[in-house]
Amino acid sequence: MGRLFFLYDTFRKGATVVGVAFYLWLVSCPVTGQVNPPLKQLTEADYGLWGSLRLMEMDRHGKWVSYLTSYRAGDSLHVKDVTGEKTYHFPGGQYGNFGDGAYVSYNNGILDLLDLATGKVTIHENVAYFDFSGDGKLLILATGETDGSKALKIMSIDGKILRSYLGMNGYTFDKAKNQVAAYTHGNLLIVSLDGKFTQTTVYDDPGRTVANFVFSPKGDALAYHVLREGKPQSICLYEKTSRKTRTFTSPPGFLDQDQQLSSAVYPFRISDDLKKVFFGYAKTAEPKPAEELQIWNAADKVLYPKRLKTQGWYDTRLGLWSPVDGTHAKLNGADRPLVFTTADSRFAITYDPLVNEPQYTEFSTTDYYIQEVGKGKPELVVTDVTVSTFDFFAVPSGNRVCYFKGGHYYVYDPVAKKHRNLTEGLPFPVYNEQNDMPHNPDQYGLAGFSVGGKEALLYDRYDIWKINLDNGMATRLTQGRETAISFRFNQRVLAVDMEYFYNGGIAETIDLSRDMILQATGDDGTSGFYWRSKNGEITKLAHRENMIDDGKLANGTVVYMEQAADVSPRIRVVHNGKDIVLAENNKQQKNYEWTRTERISYTVRNGGKLSGTLYYPAGYIAGKKYPMLVHVYSRQSDVLHKYVWPGLYADDGYNQGTYVHNGYFVLHPDITYEIGKTGQSAVECTVAATQAVIATGMVDPKRIGLTGHSFGGYETYFIIGQTDIFAAAMAGCGATDLRSFYLNMNWQTHKPDLWRMEA
Repeated sequence: MGRLFFLYDTFRKGATVVGVAFYLWLVSCPVTGQVNPPLKQLTEADYGLWGSLRLMEMDRHGKWVSYLTSYRAGDSLHVKDVTGEKTYHFPGGQYGNFGDGAYVSYNNGILDLLDLATGKVTIHENVAYFDFSGDGKLLILATGETDGSKALKIMSIDGKILRSYLGMNGYTFDKAKNQVAAYTHGNLLIVSLDGKFTQTTVYDDPGRTVANFVFSPKGDALAYHVLREGKPQSICLYEKTSRKTRTFTSPPGFLDQDQQLSSAVYPFRISDDLKKVFFGYAKTAEPKPAEELQIWNAADKVLYPKRLKTQGWYDTRLGLWSPVDGTHAKLNGADRPLVFTTADSRFAITYDPLVNEPQYTEFSTTDYYIQEVGKGKPELVVTDVTVSTFDFFAVPSGNRVCYFKGGHYYVYDPVAKKHRNLTEGLPFPVYNEQNDMPHNPDQYGLAGFSVGGKEALLYDRYDIWKINLDNGMATRLTQGRETAISFRFNQRVLAVDMEYFYNGGIAETIDLSRDMILQATGDDGTSGFYWRSKNGEITKLAHRENMIDDGKLANGTVVYMEQAADVSPRIRVVHNGKDIVLAENNKQQKNYEWTRTERISYTVRNGGKLSGTLYYPAGYIAGKKYPMLVHVYSRQSDVLHKYVWPGLYADDGYNQGTYVHNGYFVLHPDITYEIGKTGQSAVECTVAATQAVIATGMVDPKRIGLTGHSFGGYETYFIIGQTDIFAAAMAGCGATDLRSFYLNMNWQTHKPDLWRMEA
């Protein structure tokens, strides 16, 4: 039939070689021959002119923004005021942060401190770590000294050293960063960061050392280990108000002979009322000789490499010490080795993530138990819940837990011993309605809880819901379904990421009484941000036919990223009622022919409508027929407004920018799956999308290629065996020998990939 199947394995061949062969086979004809063309054709020699731009931080007053630019020559940090009048550059800067009126740029031990009021920069060398105090007015440095020792230094934002603690061997901040604890010259000190630098000596025995110190949540106590011969011997709790120190030494029989106190897996955690101190203990670590031969036991619940990676979690135990009455307890054991507590530290949750292993699904399930710490017996809460901190977690206030099962969210009260289905009364599902994968559909997500933990804040496909935990009353906070716009809390602004506590998570609190911005994504490919005022009113801030994301809010100023297929990512700021471009790079693009994108539609089985993204060749000429490359991998219509930097490098060995600048159309079709017919579904959707483009008359039907990587590589292999529509194909890292792949160990999860075939 005269076709060439160029099957490409990225583990053995370079992407550049394959790209060249592919060009030769399809015989691409870039646009040439124009007389005095106003725009240039991009060549490989031009790729180095392009760089990336990344929004980093905005200061607490909403006056300054930092961003990172990356080019072949290196990276640079930049700081610009939101009016665009002042800009500071830090060549080579990798990481930075704002204080109150100051900015720090850091790279490889060199720290530049910028006073934003004066523009003065002071340089500090041999810096291992830095951070600002909670009010941002002080900078704390951990530095290496010329004699090989370390020091902790506290300085003002104009670079003056206010306090210096030499011989430092460890330090930590309290949660609010209003004080720092440091171990220096045999003394454990607490120093206030309020400008008075009040110093409290917690421990000063020169004959012993201390380590692993941790503040209580409110900063009113400090727990630490006292060491003997380098090993933890006892636990101490220093209370600031009473200035008393209480000590716990493991009583006979509490630790096994091969166990010792340890904070490697379970660091100290102190309850808010200071009545409970949680601590870890584990088997004594013994050096093991390098293994020349591994023996895998077929009866193991997980593969040997996975067991090596996670054994520390399963062998470590969590203990409880009550400093008030001296009682102690063990909270987990070999039967259920993983553990975390409720937010108020009153109850412990234990589970065994391997109880249902081995299994033939992608995600394993487990049973969760709960008991009052130091009292009673463990009681079963729920069975067969997915092992994930997003499927079972603690409410951020009180002692309730929340879990997702069977398409619904539940809350469990361990005191009343009652479950409540929070979502059974909602008119729309809280799980992915478009799920076409052979596992339970993913939930849209629970963002967090209101102040006090009395209401859950969760998502359906389009909207945000507030649901009362006591009576189940639900309130819809947005009106996205009516306009097919999906609203979500802007997690980065609100800092509502899950707080991980030992082997579980505690959801964060979202304060609905404050102004905030909401992320908005339309089914039509639009995106942007909306303003939600403290009284709940929602107004459009920026929402249009571009990709808009990475928003930040401070003191009424909003900064965000914007990009499109023909618009290099840029930073915009909304300040004093104006929405302006604050920073952009790749301005040389205006001198070159460039691509544009279009959403195409096509029909598949049972009349279903799907979409795809079509990239036009740079310098497209109407009436001319072009070659086309089709890239396959599940759903891809969300790349409609994504900018692609030109270059030969890409994580999956494929860069569509390289093709559009060499005279190709590039198609990214959406693929949906019929369970049990994965390959056939890929064929149907890909061919339908390709034929839809052919019907436009813009593409030469004899010069169409196919490519995909990983799962897309498997789809590529399958598709070319079922249709003659493609002239050439290249697949990266695709599975071909399914018998062998069935027994493959995934390099990321260290689990078997057999679930892919069993599904």
